[in-house]
Amino acid sequence: MPPSVIMATWVIGDVHGCLEPLLALTKRIGFDPGRDRLWFLGDLVNRGPDSLGVLRWVAARGENVSSLLGNHDLKLLACSSGVEKLRRKDTFGGVLDAPDRDELIAWLARRPLLVHLGRHVLVHAGLLPTWSLEETEEWASRISRRLNGAGRAALLSRPGWKKPRPLPGGGDDLDRLAAAAGILTGVRIVDGDGAPDPEFTGTLAMIPRGFRPWYEGARIQESGRTVVFGHWANHGFARMNGAVCLDSACLYGGALSALRLEDGAVRSVPCPRAWPARAG
Repeated sequence: MPPSVIMATWVIGDVHGCLEPLLALTKRIGFDPGRDRLWFLGDLVNRGPDSLGVLRWVAARGENVSSLLGNHDLKLLACSSGVEKLRRKDTFGGVLDAPDRDELIAWLARRPLLVHLGRHVLVHAGLLPTWSLEETEEWASRISRRLNGAGRAALLSRPGWKKPRPLPGGGDDLDRLAAAAGILTGVRIVDGDGAPDPEFTGTLAMIPRGFRPWYEGARIQESGRTVVFGHWANHGFARMNGAVCLDSACLYGGALSALRLEDGAVRSVPCPRAWPARAG
């Protein structure tokens, strides 16, 4: 069969610089970069032991391997642009000091925030329940254009991308774009009006009264599509009506998981070493 024919499309959850589980998982699924398609849901880097190794591995695999942008990837882009500083728990300093830094940063900046693959929509964290697919794609596209151009530093200098917050009602367009980036890469729960909570990181059982997971009642489900997302380690792997959470807490000693879109098959490898000092 010609190598250009795609046999399987695999989606992998948050890696966070954990190269060894990533290599074990690609072996487990029998991944062939000349035949299969592989998508990462973002957060390739940070908090784990080898952000540079993960970024190099993914970037070197060719056109059939790519990733979305997650909140930690945005943090790396912000640090590389000089608008954020490394903090004690950040572990991607090796990327910033690498001889191939510029190539890796340029590759990362070209990654999308949303991918629509037939009946599946891939996003790092989620979206507002009121957003349609078309509206979400428009926000993601506008953010990507900024990240790929001279406006990257200006966008990432706005604080809105750091935590999910309601979109500003008007005013500066950069503030709205930054807030939309914060939703796509950071939302977990929303209140009765659909506004995201900026701080919540807990389990489903810990969701406070008056809030719900962002995917419950999401407008995008009306189209019959399934949103595949990561970011929420305390949620863990789960299939819901119209959504799949693929973050199985690799960073914290859980597992790294892959979902095959063609038939819904799931493969996982354990991640026996947790990094509690890096949690957050």
